[in-house]
Amino acid sequence: MKNLSSQQHPRTYLDNEDIRCVTSPYPTSMEGITTPVLSVEMKHVLMERLEKEITSKLGGSICRSVSKRNLSGKKRRRENKNENTALGSGATKANENVDDEKVDAPMGTAESVVRSRFIVGINQCTRILESAFQQQKEQQPKSKPTPIPSLILLSRDVRPATIVAHISLYANLLNIPTLILPGKASIELGKAVGVRSVAAAVFLSSCGEGASMSEDKQKEREWKETQNDVDSFVKYVISKIPK
Repeated sequence: MKNLSSQQHPRTYLDNEDIRCVTSPYPTSMEGITTPVLSVEMKHVLMERLEKEITSKLGGSICRSVSKRNLSGKKRRRENKNENTALGSGATKANENVDDEKVDAPMGTAESVVRSRFIVGINQCTRILESAFQQQKEQQPKSKPTPIPSLILLSRDVRPATIVAHISLYANLLNIPTLILPGKASIELGKAVGVRSVAAAVFLSSCGEGASMSEDKQKEREWKETQNDVDSFVKYVISKIPK
């Protein structure tokens, strides 16, 4: 991530039209911030690895809840039967039209690791970056380790650019490797995680022992393998960031 001279960047924050080069909303910051853009060819390679090594472990979607309509018929009937038992026989008819209710899908070890280290969405990413920035300002070690952002991916087709420009600014302040994906990246990222679109994504460092402390050797092995998959992907992407 580089700084540009005042002649090359937008004059004000509201003039930001492309996340490749943005201006800070704070008047004391007179330099523009430019973020490297990945080539189209490398984006395809990156997306292929992302889906194969990371998002394939999400069980279909980054969204934690699934619709009852998407459950198998047998499982849906079992869910409704359980609810009828709890609510009484009078609930049978009412439950005939609750197929669209959301229920929590079971989560395995690999999925849990991916969800803890791969954050998508502007609001979610902003909260992570704000927390990291606040922690850096305080410069005080916390009793509970906080995951640190290790990589940021931005979709270049997001409009207006101002809705993600602050992420580039945080990345610059925190010195986090950041990469812009070209083309219809928001749609492609969305497809990879099972949602409509994704404007921004953040990878976090590993934090805590998790399943590595489990007595279940299979879960411990799966935990370590998934952590290594995420670390390997992040390292690979960082190596491809244009200098």
